[in-house]
Amino acid sequence: LFNFEDRGGRAVALRPEMTPSLARLISAKANSLKRPIKWFNIGE
Repeated sequence: LFNFEDRGGRAVALRPEMTPSLARLISAKANSLKRPIKWFNIGE
């Protein structure tokens, strides 16, 4: 997580993209997952 303040003094946080990590996880476990595969992520 990358935290900083913008020019207006507001706190801003950037987090890395989750798609590559989820794609690796799904490809590693693809044979054991029920189809269709539905996945979601709620960033905190």
